[in-house]
Amino acid sequence: YTAPHGDRNPSIAAIVRTVTKQHSRISLPDPSKRIEINRDVLSWIDLRDKYGAQMPGNSGNDDSAGGDGSDNNSNNVYHTIKSKAGHCISRSWTRRSFLATLVIILPAIQWVRNYSFRNHLAYDLMAGLTLSMVQIPEAMANGYLAGLGAEHGLYVAFFPVLVYVLMGTSHHTAIGTFSITSVMISDVVLRVKEGIYELDVNTGNHTLVGQEFTALEIVTSLCLLCGLIQLLLACLNLGALSLLLSDTIASAFATAAAVQVVTAYFPTLFDVDLPRMRFSVFRLFKEWIEFFSNLYQVNLITAGISLACILFLLLVQQVLQPYLRRKFKIKIPVPSDIIILLPEQLIPNQIVSPAPVGRQDKINPNQELLAMSVANVFGSFFSCYPSSSSLTRSSVLHRSGAKTQMATLFAAVILLLVILFMKPLIYHLPKCVLSAIILMALKSMFVQTVYVRKVFKYSVMEGITWIITFVSVIICDVDMGLLIAIMFNMLVIMIRLSRPSSGVMGRLSNTELYVNVKHYADALVIRGIKIFHFSCPLIFLNRHAFKEQLYKKLFNISSNDIHVYSSDDMRAKSHINTVIIDCSAIYHMDSAGTDTLTDIMTELARFRIRVLLAGCQRPVLAMLARADPVLLDSDVVYASVHDAVVKCQSPPSQVLTTNAGANGGQSSDV
Repeated sequence: YTAPHGDRNPSIAAIVRTVTKQHSRISLPDPSKRIEINRDVLSWIDLRDKYGAQMPGNSGNDDSAGGDGSDNNSNNVYHTIKSKAGHCISRSWTRRSFLATLVIILPAIQWVRNYSFRNHLAYDLMAGLTLSMVQIPEAMANGYLAGLGAEHGLYVAFFPVLVYVLMGTSHHTAIGTFSITSVMISDVVLRVKEGIYELDVNTGNHTLVGQEFTALEIVTSLCLLCGLIQLLLACLNLGALSLLLSDTIASAFATAAAVQVVTAYFPTLFDVDLPRMRFSVFRLFKEWIEFFSNLYQVNLITAGISLACILFLLLVQQVLQPYLRRKFKIKIPVPSDIIILLPEQLIPNQIVSPAPVGRQDKINPNQELLAMSVANVFGSFFSCYPSSSSLTRSSVLHRSGAKTQMATLFAAVILLLVILFMKPLIYHLPKCVLSAIILMALKSMFVQTVYVRKVFKYSVMEGITWIITFVSVIICDVDMGLLIAIMFNMLVIMIRLSRPSSGVMGRLSNTELYVNVKHYADALVIRGIKIFHFSCPLIFLNRHAFKEQLYKKLFNISSNDIHVYSSDDMRAKSHINTVIIDCSAIYHMDSAGTDTLTDIMTELARFRIRVLLAGCQRPVLAMLARADPVLLDSDVVYASVHDAVVKCQSPPSQVLTTNAGANGGQSSDV
């Protein structure tokens, strides 16, 4: 110890202070941040014998990739299906299973039992009142847009809701009319009406060749057909098909569809009478050309009313509503449309905003599909056209504090009162006012165009997907554009699967961690051992890429040239005696991938190079067991990469020891 400032007789306190200060600069290991492992090397055999790991295919709980609970596909699949079907039939006769099934089909039973009038009723009542102010003008406007009357839009907003309240799983979804659906339905009506007429080439006249149907007959039949198709999909458990619509596609589709809806409403704003065109390529541009060609028909009074409504809505939504929210903490949207339609004695409002976030609903896609199917079948008997959920209503329910589906039930009661007592007044409602309300409601849809920059920032491919979806819907119309978007999205997924990520792994010194040697400068490659990591499911799309990348990165040769090398040449060229394939990121493997993996093991065995598999997921183990039942009983599959490395470097009795800060029992040849 040296006294500070040359003091030869320091006090005890000075010595303690100086020693403490010097000790604080010494970096001592924190025992609480160390990991010490001392266990035997574990292969699949050890996991099975010592820890009770079940053989893949015997538990009945295997995941995809062969987890159907059988080792012999042809025989045991039949017995598995037979036993499960018998189990379901036997359970269906018990009272408990019947009630459990009823709760699954009717989720309302669960939330009604737990409903708290003290904690939920006030919120649901206020949310229902707010929702009704949104639904009424939206339903009437979309009823006109579908080629029917405003009252039919109200029917769609009422009758299907009664079914969804009982069968829906989301507390913030209110089904009813939707602008995009209404546009598509009007096109169906137009197609059917045109299809029953035949053009006489000689006279140029159209002749009726079949029974003429009214628009109401067409849309109710369409509603029933949609419900039956949805019911079939629900019975086939295909509700997960909705996952094909990514957020990127949904955003682009909503923005492009908003352009379609605005185009459909625009002539009404100026009282310009234009013939409706069928869905076709470049239909949108044709309608705009037709509109500007008939500008001389503009009704100045109607245009003035529309402009006044738009300016008033802008003033309320952009100035008054933010001021009230900031000043008085009012969360409920200001019903500006009520003031607009007071002379018409109706209550409209439309709000479109980003999808609600932070919801804790447990959504079951297949149950949602079932609920929608029954709702459409039910609605078809009450002059309804196909219903759907809406971003508008979901947002309003969420922001208004709705707790359960009781809020939509309250809104339905208000709609019923409008249908019963205010229906005669609907006839005199100016359509231009409704069009102005819908136009202002869609303004937030166009704000989503800024979403493109965010998407491109995350991924160029997703940005391209957004642009292709938007352009396709604009040029090819809603139905064909959406189909193109989904097909392009599937193509992107296939491209990503066919171009997987892989790399050679190295060990971080004094740890059991293995990382990509390209990404870590201090990662050390173990002598005589090469570790190959593959970050993708191994399926028919990428099996050739898997094989090519493995040979290229481990041996620096093509998979097609490996046959020209002899055993001695290969070992002299690569200095490798063991290849470890890290399967921890391979969560799925089909028969083609399994054959590729076994072929690689056979080819490298010819060069006296051993192949070990590490960190295999259960679906991969199941496929390996089917390909070669003896494979799992040999010393080939290990619990982790480190287990396989220690096994290669040590005698059979070696114990795996890893100490952070120690050598960990590893060979010094690292």
